[in-house]
Amino acid sequence: MPTVPSRDCFRARIEFYCGDAVFHEEEVFVLAYRPAEAMTTCRMWAEQSPYFNPAIPDLVCVVRVLLPPFLAGAG
Repeated sequence: MPTVPSRDCFRARIEFYCGDAVFHEEEVFVLAYRPAEAMTTCRMWAEQSPYFNPAIPDLVCVVRVLLPPFLAGAG
Protein backbone atom coordinates (compact mmCIF):
# COMPACT_ATOMS: atom_id res chain seq x y z
CA MET A 1 0.00 0.00 0.00
CA PRO A 2 1.58 3.34 -1.02
CA THR A 3 2.12 5.87 1.70
CA VAL A 4 0.89 9.41 1.39
CA PRO A 5 3.39 12.04 2.50
CA SER A 6 2.15 14.17 5.33
CA ARG A 7 2.13 17.92 5.26
CA ASP A 8 3.94 19.91 7.89
CA CYS A 9 2.82 23.15 9.46
CA PHE A 10 5.40 25.77 8.53
CA ARG A 11 5.63 29.13 10.22
CA ALA A 12 6.47 32.07 7.97
CA ARG A 13 7.16 35.74 8.50
CA ILE A 14 6.15 38.23 5.81
CA GLU A 15 7.66 41.70 5.99
CA PHE A 16 6.80 44.70 3.85
CA TYR A 17 9.38 47.46 3.54
CA CYS A 18 9.33 50.98 2.20
CA GLY A 19 13.01 51.45 1.47
CA ASP A 20 14.83 50.28 4.62
CA ALA A 21 11.85 50.73 6.97
CA VAL A 22 9.44 47.89 7.82
CA PHE A 23 5.91 49.23 7.64
CA HIS A 24 4.01 45.96 8.15
CA GLU A 25 4.85 42.41 9.19
CA GLU A 26 2.80 39.30 9.72
CA GLU A 27 3.40 35.78 10.91
CA VAL A 28 1.37 33.04 9.22
CA PHE A 29 1.14 29.26 9.35
CA VAL A 30 1.01 27.19 6.18
CA LEU A 31 0.41 23.50 5.58
CA ALA A 32 2.86 22.22 2.98
CA TYR A 33 4.85 19.15 2.01
CA ARG A 34 8.16 21.02 1.65
CA PRO A 35 9.60 24.41 2.64
CA ALA A 36 9.68 25.45 -1.04
CA GLU A 37 5.93 24.84 -1.31
CA ALA A 38 5.35 26.86 1.87
CA MET A 39 7.44 29.69 0.39
CA THR A 40 5.43 29.68 -2.84
CA THR A 41 2.14 29.72 -0.97
CA CYS A 42 3.25 32.58 1.30
CA ARG A 43 4.58 34.58 -1.63
CA MET A 44 1.27 34.24 -3.48
CA TRP A 45 -0.59 35.30 -0.34
CA ALA A 46 1.74 38.29 0.17
CA GLU A 47 1.18 39.49 -3.38
CA GLN A 48 -2.58 39.55 -2.71
CA SER A 49 -2.14 41.62 0.45
CA PRO A 50 -3.22 45.26 0.47
CA TYR A 51 0.31 46.07 1.69
CA PHE A 52 1.77 44.77 -1.59
CA ASN A 53 1.06 48.05 -3.36
CA PRO A 54 3.22 49.23 -6.25
CA ALA A 55 2.34 52.83 -5.37
CA ILE A 56 4.51 52.49 -2.24
CA PRO A 57 7.97 53.88 -3.04
CA ASP A 58 10.84 51.35 -2.89
CA LEU A 59 8.46 48.52 -1.96
CA VAL A 60 10.18 45.31 -0.87
CA CYS A 61 8.40 42.17 0.32
CA VAL A 62 10.43 39.56 2.22
CA VAL A 63 9.08 36.08 2.97
CA ARG A 64 10.93 33.88 5.45
CA VAL A 65 9.81 30.30 6.01
CA LEU A 66 10.86 29.08 9.45
CA LEU A 67 11.13 25.55 10.79
CA PRO A 68 7.90 23.73 11.48
CA PRO A 69 6.70 24.94 14.92
CA PHE A 70 7.13 21.53 16.52
CA LEU A 71 10.81 21.51 15.52
CA ALA A 72 11.67 25.09 16.43
CA GLY A 73 14.37 25.18 19.07
CA ALA A 74 14.94 21.42 18.94
CA GLY A 75 18.45 20.14 19.28
